[in-house]
Amino acid sequence: MKHSMQNMKQCRDEYLADANEALDKWFTAVSSCLSVQAKDKIRQARIGKITGNRLLTDFEKTLAYRKLIRELEEEVTRFEKTTSLD
Repeated sequence: MKHSMQNMKQCRDEYLADANEALDKWFTAVSSCLSVQAKDKIRQARIGKITGNRLLTDFEKTLAYRKLIRELEEEVTRFEKTTSLD
């Protein structure tokens, strides 16, 4: 059981890193003119609320990160489509 918990924590951490990477791409595509402080606040609001939620299990956090990654990728795609139409 301990081994599977360790794997879940590793999986969660990998998705956390992927979520941070997706958010960096979102910043680049959508809001590159934001200040560092504004980016930190957005990161805290979108990723920190998952990371800081002690009621979620590692598995639930992993699912939440996956969902966030999909949302960010969809937002970037929509933004790129609208800017290419201009």
